[in-house]
Amino acid sequence: MRALRGPNQWTNAPVMECWVQLGAWNELSSEILPGFNQRLLQWLPGLVEHRCNIGVRGGFVTRLERGTYPAHVLEHIVIELHGLAGAEIWYGRARHTSQERVYRVVFKYRDETLARECCLAARELFLAAALDLPFDVPATVGRLRNVAARRMLAPDARALVEAAAQRNIPALRPGDGQIVQFGYGARQRRVVGTQTDRLGAIAATVADDRDLLEQQLLAAGVPLELAEVDEAEVQGVEYRLLTVGGRLAVAFDGGRRVVTDEVHPGIAAAAVEVAAALDWDIATLDIRAEDIRSPLQDQKISILKLQPGADLAPLAPDGTTPNPAAHAIIEMLFPSAGDGRIPIVAITGANGKTSVARLLAHMLQATGKCVGMTCTDGVYLNGRRIAGGDCSGPSSAMRVLLDPRAELAVFETARGGILRAGLAFDACQVGVITNIGSGDHLGIGEIESVEDLAKLKSTIIRAVSPEGTAVLNADDPVVAGMASQCRGRVLYFALDAAHAVIARHRSEGGLAVFVRDGFAVVADGALEWPVLRVDRVPLTLGGRVGFQIENLLAAIGAAYALGVPPESIERQAEDFTPDLEHNPARYNVLEIRGTTVVLDFGHNPDALNAAIRGLAQFGQTHRTAVFSSSGDRRDEDIVRMGELLGASFDRVILYEDDDLYDRGTGEVIALLRRGMATAGRARRIEEVQGGLNALDYALKTIEAGHLLFAQAHMADPTAGFLRRQWLG
Repeated sequence: MRALRGPNQWTNAPVMECWVQLGAWNELSSEILPGFNQRLLQWLPGLVEHRCNIGVRGGFVTRLERGTYPAHVLEHIVIELHGLAGAEIWYGRARHTSQERVYRVVFKYRDETLARECCLAARELFLAAALDLPFDVPATVGRLRNVAARRMLAPDARALVEAAAQRNIPALRPGDGQIVQFGYGARQRRVVGTQTDRLGAIAATVADDRDLLEQQLLAAGVPLELAEVDEAEVQGVEYRLLTVGGRLAVAFDGGRRVVTDEVHPGIAAAAVEVAAALDWDIATLDIRAEDIRSPLQDQKISILKLQPGADLAPLAPDGTTPNPAAHAIIEMLFPSAGDGRIPIVAITGANGKTSVARLLAHMLQATGKCVGMTCTDGVYLNGRRIAGGDCSGPSSAMRVLLDPRAELAVFETARGGILRAGLAFDACQVGVITNIGSGDHLGIGEIESVEDLAKLKSTIIRAVSPEGTAVLNADDPVVAGMASQCRGRVLYFALDAAHAVIARHRSEGGLAVFVRDGFAVVADGALEWPVLRVDRVPLTLGGRVGFQIENLLAAIGAAYALGVPPESIERQAEDFTPDLEHNPARYNVLEIRGTTVVLDFGHNPDALNAAIRGLAQFGQTHRTAVFSSSGDRRDEDIVRMGELLGASFDRVILYEDDDLYDRGTGEVIALLRRGMATAGRARRIEEVQGGLNALDYALKTIEAGHLLFAQAHMADPTAGFLRRQWLG
């Protein structure tokens, strides 16, 4: 079971994905199990109302009677148990996998722990119904309800989350408690129950001290007083007044009848003054008044109870009608139609993700705003690394979204993170797809083909907001075809200004970035703006490395979509240094003791081929390569990389590191050698254990004037090794 907490390959909402080993049950279906349907519907009569893919009410029962497979039955049991636990859901899927008798059951959820418990309970219930065993449904439902009560947000918090959703304001739950964060980064606000981050510790303490309350109200001269302890017999009617952000939000009487419009302006003003005197942005006043419609001076009004925050449940007890107080609180937290969002750029693709992310983050720093960036090299805040390692997944992105300093976010979004947990955010302003090509990491996690990979990576395009922009590689047909999935605008990029996709898009008034006469040009329909000379951008090595020019165009497109002025884009692009510190192992060119060293991270056939094409700019005729592959690539991909090495280098030093996965020692090298055997250039092939050892050996044995292409299997350790041992 794994929780996909954000948009994912199934849907844009959080889902639980459960891999189910059916075993012998795979050969059976509901209609041939004696008494199964009857027991199931007797225990869970609500299944009668479930829709099914035949599109009618009661469709699931029809499928049961005709015969349906166990994974589909399990899906509907999970959905029904959620409803009985008080957390109704309706989305579910059951799909087979490439593994025999293994299915994936997918369903939306409201709480991860409850979702897991419902899935386990559904399995036990299915087996009991199939094997005619006893099953205590009331006890199971009671246990699940207890889990829901313990784990899910309290009613007040749920009311605020629902009110925020209607305003398109994202809500996060940073921990397992009742804290809810509305909005992202620097625009966030946090709430516990209905007490906001605006409520100070001292102000909250005053609420529990009657003497301090009286003292503070007396000092402020407010026109309402706390009732005496023995004042229970005072005549009048009890009312509850909720003030939010300096105004009376809601008032209701003891019968929970909303009377907000009946409150005399003087009484409303007095309640607001009490909250202001105590420095409470949200306050609840329980009062007794003779007539809520009459002026304050004409009657005696006593405060029976006074506390910060509010109890929202009485205002919408059925959970279906809009909660006026919840909406008032959200309006106070995010006035003027604010949505609490910071601009988010999500970048994915087979290759080039890190370079685009690093360059774009550098461009965005020209805005003067604090930029949070995640990539395979770490988490960065305004260029300062605050966490190391591979940080291209959703948990690292969440660190930025929770950081109150972050005003812009740039996220490298790797395929593995989307598979394991979905996206960290519900929507992004810009989604960038660098390329798909022949794919990468195929054969893992049910991503068997380029089409599967494209569907997975297009998750970020489906997450682009209607006001946002998808930045797509026009030269990659699979990527270009993702335009139809974008709710916002589409910006294509390509090296060729006359590319057919770009020409057609521009004729329809679309956005594009391309190269013409050595300039990177932004186009909006027929209008064009030359932004910079590509040969003046260090990343492109004088405009001679094609794949780095493509990365540059992608970054320009994203920056333009965010409104960065062209002159700022130009200045920052020319200022970006693609060295071991700012972009390690992404085609760094180094001079070490008379040898030109090109350090790159290429780890699939497309990346290696592009890197080799880039070597044409160098004049050295003798080439040496240091190379390996991780064990999670397909055999044919490793063999293909061997073919490229054998055809492009005179000497090849092969190595293996610890990332062999399920392969045996020497298996990766053997596959590379198989590919090299079909090409005739490489005359000298050597083997060294460990990537750093292989690089060290190559530098010690290479002749001056030769070219060394070195694959950095791990970017940071390799860069650190070179700085310590060879560049010091």
